Amino acid sequence: MTEIELKFQVPPDARAAVSRAAASGRAGQTRLQAVYFDTPDRRLAAAGIAVRLRLEGTQWVQTAKAGDPHAMQRHEHNVPVEGAPDGPPPDLDLTRHDHTPAGALIARALGGATLVPLYRTDIQRTHRIVHAGRGTIELALDVGEITAGDLRWPVHELEIELVDGEVVAVLDAAACWVRRHGLWLDVRSKAERGDRLARRVTLGEPVPGRVFPAGASAKEVAATGLAHLLPNASEVASGEYAAGHLHQLRLALRRLAAALRTADADPAWVAALSTAYRATRDTTQAAAAVRAPAFTQALLALQALVVLPDGQAIDMSCNVDDIARS
Repeated sequence: MTEIELKFQVPPDARAAVSRAAASGRAGQTRLQAVYFDTPDRRLAAAGIAVRLRLEGTQWVQTAKAGDPHAMQRHEHNVPVEGAPDGPPPDLDLTRHDHTPAGALIARALGGATLVPLYRTDIQRTHRIVHAGRGTIELALDVGEITAGDLRWPVHELEIELVDGEVVAVLDAAACWVRRHGLWLDVRSKAERGDRLARRVTLGEPVPGRVFPAGASAKEVAATGLAHLLPNASEVASGEYAAGHLHQLRLALRRLAAALRTADADPAWVAALSTAYRATRDTTQAAAAVRAPAFTQALLALQALVVLPDGQAIDMSCNVDDIARS
């Protein structure tokens, strides 16, 4: 299957309101305890792959995720596994993913190497199903931590995942939650953050950009530009970043704005990118600039441009109150 989701960090001053909104309606609570595996030299992480065993309430599930970890869509394969909920994790068996796209990518990345447990997550998830626009989505508020040895990484984030219908449903709902609660987009997965803990580092490498294709359409420009922009923006928005992240972020903003202008894209997108570019000249304001709801809304619109069929209108105007009360 293909997983389609977006993840957002919840600002501390919005956590109480987001918790109330997430828990309204027919929300459920599930504890998720997972152990993630990789080779000692991190072959899966290098290939953008995550393999885990997770206790979901009382059911163990083995999951493989593969594809660009910074993209909205990834391959995902889940297999229920027998095991006692109060006992140790069951044995990992990669043959459970045979004959799937994720399984093929895992085999290629490993080349016969052995996997070992590297880090764990312990998450309390508040979740509910919501109708949004042209589809059905799951809202999942995750609160807990990622651990590797004696190191901890707190988690407080909202995931919006497509259950059924069109991708635009995820973007519709995301636009509402960003507008109401000031959430900011984060493309760093739990697996990516856990891998950093296991390596005892806190920062990822700055991500360089690629040259825009000659004569590229606005869709092609957005796809290329976001691949450069999003991972660097996530680091800067976190408040803990290197000079290289800020440099690549500003480069991505400037290049993407110029390319979209040439491609006759929506002037509002160009304006939002240009505003962020100017704001990030001041390093003390850089994180706030890329957390700003208006900037995040522009990123969502550009993602819509990338994933929606050519010619489909980009309309993310769902009612925030309806989403919160569903």
